[in-house]
This record gives sequence, structure tokens and C-alpha cells, in this order.
Amino acid sequence: MEFCASNISIKNITFEQEGNDSDGIVVIKNGRVTFDDCDLRCETNGVSVENNGQLVMRQCKVHGAKVRWMKSIYQVTNAFNSC
Repeated sequence: MEFCASNISIKNITFEQEGNDSDGIVVIKNGRVTFDDCDLRCETNGVSVENNGQLVMRQCKVHGAKVRWMKSIYQVTNAFNSC
């Protein structure tokens, strides 16, 4: 799933990745994305944050990332709470 919006909040959702998308289950191109109490089930990478993206994760779980669960490119801001 790819995000390119200024401010998005996602709560209580389970994401399941199928296939071999090397960018990750979630790709934040720019803007701020907040995940609250979400479950991310990965096949390859977990979350990719690019450009001026911002990621906030609160009480989330990331499973199955084979390479890395978090990849940041360029200047990004990330915050994690009870993940």
C-alpha cells in the first residue's frame, strides 16, 4: 500500500502482504501516516519511508519481514510507541 497524502490515520487494521514487493507492505512517499494498534504481516520488507515522509506507529506489530522491518530513504521523521 502506498501513501502520498498530507496526514492519514489508520487504526485497528491488519495488513497482509502477498507476493515479493521489495519496497515493503507499506510505502510512505511523502506526508504523515499514523498507525494505531495495527498488525502488519509481511512477506519481504516491512515499511518504507521515502522523501519527506513521516511515520508514527503506536502499539503496532510487524511480523515476517525477511530483510528489514523499517527502511528510511532521505530525510524522514519516525516515531514508535509500544511497537
